[in-house]
Amino acid sequence: MRRKKGRVNVFIDMTPMVDVTMLLLTFFMLTTQFLPPPVWHSEKVVEGAGRAVGAPIEPAGTTRLAMPPRVPARAAAARRK
Repeated sequence: MRRKKGRVNVFIDMTPMVDVTMLLLTFFMLTTQFLPPPVWHSEKVVEGAGRAVGAPIEPAGTTRLAMPPRVPARAAAARRK
């Protein structure tokens, strides 16, 4: 009959592996540059304005639209003079 072979205990030192892992993690954390979140622009024609107006769409899906007050044609002509 054969004798059973005993297990050989092998010790692997994990310290160098942990050191390299931490160095790589630190390197990537310090060198990564994140892009700012994209701002979507929508071209909408405002009724009565007769022109396209760019309005940024916020991440929540809302828009803020601010237009200068509409000047009557007579007042605009008077300003030109």
